[in-house]
Amino acid sequence: IVNVIYSRAGRKTIRGRLGVQADSLVQMALQLAQRRDQHQVVATYETATTRRFLHGRTETIRVCSSAAAAFTAKMLDERSSEDERCAALRLALAEHGEWTKLCLSGMGIDRHLMALRLAAACAGMPTADIFTDGAYAL
Repeated sequence: IVNVIYSRAGRKTIRGRLGVQADSLVQMALQLAQRRDQHQVVATYETATTRRFLHGRTETIRVCSSAAAAFTAKMLDERSSEDERCAALRLALAEHGEWTKLCLSGMGIDRHLMALRLAAACAGMPTADIFTDGAYAL
């Protein structure tokens, strides 16, 4: 493992020159690295803070999306052009940005679903099918 410190550009440069959020760009780079390493897309998330709300804590931003998967597939497809790869990246960045905005504004779904599952368990209700589905486990 080698640490490389690149100090000629940061988030302001990425935002200014490329017009994208640095966080989203890093998340897509991580998606690509994981796909190259694991040979498949893997479920990942990052935390969004909801501290602007009373007793707000966190929400889960699901980074591995259909757009992220399509981007990583384009990047690994030797036949895809630079334009196709850039277009796929832009779509993945846009989708990540939208999910981030939703989660930061209290409109995420993960914590809501968790609260429903826990409330049902506390009330002695049976577990809903959605929580036993393999897709939910991701």
